[in-house]
Amino acid sequence: MKKFAILLVFATALFAGKTKNSDKKVWEPYKFKGTEHFKYSIVVVDEDGKKETGSYVIDLSKAGEKYKIKIHGEFAGNEGSISTKVDDANSIPGVIFGQMIFNPWLAPLTSTLFANSLIAMFSAGAVTQGLEEGSSWSYKSKDGESMEFEVKGTCKYAGRKGKLLRMKSDGKVVYESCIDVDVPLPIYVKYADSEDNSSTSLELVEYKE
Repeated sequence: MKKFAILLVFATALFAGKTKNSDKKVWEPYKFKGTEHFKYSIVVVDEDGKKETGSYVIDLSKAGEKYKIKIHGEFAGNEGSISTKVDDANSIPGVIFGQMIFNPWLAPLTSTLFANSLIAMFSAGAVTQGLEEGSSWSYKSKDGESMEFEVKGTCKYAGRKGKLLRMKSDGKVVYESCIDVDVPLPIYVKYADSEDNSSTSLELVEYKE
């Protein structure tokens, strides 16, 4: 996954120079209203093909002048919950990601939905230009390493419709996500390791505002 992360960072720089202003509605990742409810199912497959499943629920709500964050998760026999408050909605993503340090059971959720490489992916031009279907780009290094990205078409999870983003590294799919511009988190996301065939995927099964 290290090579994949490096390629994503390069892709961000490559595409940033091509970004243009657009009247289309664009996705703003992690820009929470502070009143959303998310439930995700998760599937992790290791290099031996062993599958572990679980689910995570993120509940956000107003608590007077503050915002309350509640998370409950069950994965691979582990279970945990978090309840805390923040002063404003802009603090929500940082708090959720930071909890991974103290709550290892959250790692599959936060490392997939809130990973730095994922943020780099979201800042690429295809997103800032409005997820135009058919948009694509590719890159090949002097060492022969290649990367391809494409907005493939539409996708639907939890009754929400989005656009399917797909990335390949050296011809193998290493990343997919489904983005609904009205939802601050991906409604589907999958990371795959092209070297050992392990993968982690999250699918939104419930969403309310």
